Amino acid sequence: MAFTEHQTIGLVLRRFDYGETSQIGHLLTPDAGRISVLAKGIKKPNSYLKGPFDLFQLAKITYRSSQGSALGLLQRYEPMTGFPKMRKKLGSLLSAFYLADILYQSVREEDPNHPAFEVLMRAFGALDASKETAARPIVLASEFALLQAIGFAVEVEKCVRCQSAPTKETMAIYPQEGGYVCSRCPSPGSEPVVVDPDHIRLLILLGSHGPVEAAEIPLSRRQHRSLRGLMARIFLGIFEKPILSEPFALDPQWGFLEKDVKKIAPSVSSDASR
Repeated sequence: MAFTEHQTIGLVLRRFDYGETSQIGHLLTPDAGRISVLAKGIKKPNSYLKGPFDLFQLAKITYRSSQGSALGLLQRYEPMTGFPKMRKKLGSLLSAFYLADILYQSVREEDPNHPAFEVLMRAFGALDASKETAARPIVLASEFALLQAIGFAVEVEKCVRCQSAPTKETMAIYPQEGGYVCSRCPSPGSEPVVVDPDHIRLLILLGSHGPVEAAEIPLSRRQHRSLRGLMARIFLGIFEKPILSEPFALDPQWGFLEKDVKKIAPSVSSDASR
């Protein structure tokens, strides 16, 4: 059986023990997408692999793959950073779990998506360097950029049908239609997310600045609740199921989602109309 050797960098998204001394890791890479590798003996104290795997650890890696096998064999693992400051802040760590889950579900195995990898790296860097309360704008900015990177960009600046700009105090966003649909166009027939145009402009601002700069942009509770509801609906439409880490992000003090995620989207309309 012919093997191909690859050298790249990878971020650990998930890892599982395999026997007493080995692990299987799911890593996100810039040039090979998401990969699964077997790290033999990585948990041994004297292993040539400098492990074990740790979640959200970025490392230089070498692995071998073979055609027809979904599991590669790890040859080298040299950690570069584990974003240590991010790990000490609960809100930042919860945000990292959430963003990592989006990437795990949206980037396919051995399907390169360099833009998505770069968005996640910038987000983790911002979460590591910023104060804990900045996690909310960092996440929103990263989500907005990730939607474009994974091919699900949502049009929020003009009607997806007639291209007209918003003229009312509220905007009806239809995630399944690809974005904003104005009142002059036929109703798509699905339930929209009604959002204050000022909140949409804030989302565009966050996305255009990127996670690092977004950390410095003020975000009120009302703005956050409105945009959080929009994002929840968008990703539910993409994945057709809740994001796995949502329950871990519902902490009432630091979680960037609301306590009851099921009530977010229906409440957005009433919030925006006040």
